[in-house]
Amino acid sequence: MRTALGLMALVLAVVRADPLDTAGDFMDALARHDGARVSEMLSESLDMRFREIFAQLRMLEAENPEMLEAALSRLRGGITTGDIASLTEEELLGRLLEASAFTHPGEPEREHVLLEGRDASVVLDYPGGGSVSFRMIWEDGCWRIADTSLLRMLF
Repeated sequence: MRTALGLMALVLAVVRADPLDTAGDFMDALARHDGARVSEMLSESLDMRFREIFAQLRMLEAENPEMLEAALSRLRGGITTGDIASLTEEELLGRLLEASAFTHPGEPEREHVLLEGRDASVVLDYPGGGSVSFRMIWEDGCWRIADTSLLRMLF
């Protein structure tokens, strides 16, 4: 009985650790504009890059709000200098996702997964020729997004 429970726990861990599932969860979080969920799915280094960008925006808000306002006016979504000062990084990420007007493309037509040790590459091909690629890293017991073509398209 003990062995069966251990085996079941291992199987569940492997199922949750699937890079393809992580890619799907990430796509869903983007479509919901869920900045907190997106942030927790990012690798430590990618999350740190976003936090550095938000820190720079906050510094610019304090030092030159007019310049920041001019830069923000080019973004869709109506993010203001007040938002930069008052929102958390996760809330700002959610607002940026809203401004990007990302819509979930639906179910992929083909999925490609390549595992190489603690790294994974995932490509989702959608009907009509569009595709999304992910580079992932195994970190803290789960697959995390280290890079994706979506972030380059969205921002």
